[in-house]
Amino acid sequence: KALGAEVEAEAGDERILISGRTLARNLAPTLALVQEMILEPRLDPAELELVKADVIGDIKDEQGRPNAIAERVMARLT
Repeated sequence: KALGAEVEAEAGDERILISGRTLARNLAPTLALVQEMILEPRLDPAELELVKADVIGDIKDEQGRPNAIAERVMARLT
């Protein structure tokens, strides 16, 4: 069933942000969808492997950049 809604989620070190847009008449089913996303997440194994590879690549790339290393250390200390 199409809701004509847009839901986005992003996570950082200290926060999780969920935002979205929907028509007023679809608010309840959209909130039910958000609840399902939070409480019953489904991860596509192929997509998860792509994300893992991307994160590993980013980590390897940062190992050669002193500024990136300093930012990671500072984030842990503060």
